[in-house]
Amino acid sequence: MNEKTIRRRMQALLIEPQNEFRVIQSENLSSGAILNQYMYPVLLIFMVTTFIGSIVFGAATFLEGILIFVFSILITIPSLLLSIYLGIWLLKKWMPKILIDYKQIHLHLSDIKTPNLGSKTFTLISYSLTPVYLSMIVSGVFPRLSDLINLFGLYGLVLYWQGAEVLFGYPLRTRRLFVTVSIFLFVSIFVIFRYGMKTLFEFLIF
Repeated sequence: MNEKTIRRRMQALLIEPQNEFRVIQSENLSSGAILNQYMYPVLLIFMVTTFIGSIVFGAATFLEGILIFVFSILITIPSLLLSIYLGIWLLKKWMPKILIDYKQIHLHLSDIKTPNLGSKTFTLISYSLTPVYLSMIVSGVFPRLSDLINLFGLYGLVLYWQGAEVLFGYPLRTRRLFVTVSIFLFVSIFVIFRYGMKTLFEFLIF
C-alpha cells in the first residue's frame, strides 16, 4: 500500500468499518503482507512524529528529547507487536478449552473453532488498532496532550466488534465471548510488557 491507499483505508475503517472489513476479507492478505503494507508504514510515521514531538515539544534539552524518543520507540512498538503475537498464540491455545456459564446456558467453545483463527485474529486486531495508531501519531507530535488524544484509541473497540462480525460470522453470544476474551488478553499482555520494559529501560538508563 502507498500513502494514499493507507489514508483511504484508515478513513474507510473509521467511517464505515463493516464495509471496509468486507473489503479486507475479500483481499485475504497474509499476516506478513498486512505488516509490510499497513502496520509498518503507520508505525514508521509514529516514529517520525514522536521524534519531532520529543525534540520540539517534549523536552527541555536535545539530549532529554532523544531519551524520550528512544524510550517511546523501544517500549511502545515492541510491546504492541509482542502483545499481538503472544495474545493470538494464547487465544489459539486456550479458547477451545474455555467453558462459560451464561445464565444457566453453557457455551462450549468447541463451537468457536474456526479455520485460520490465528490469521483472522491478526487481521482483525491489526486493522482495529487504526484509531490507536492515529492517537499514537498525533500524541507523538503533542506529547503533553497524549492523555487526552489517546482517548480516541478507544474507538478501536468499535472496529474490533464490527470487524469480528464480518471476519468470523459468530452468533452474538459467541462473538461477545470471543471479543471479551481476546481484548482482555491483548490489553493485559500489552500492559505487562510495557510496564516491564519501561522498568528495565529506566533501570538501565537512569
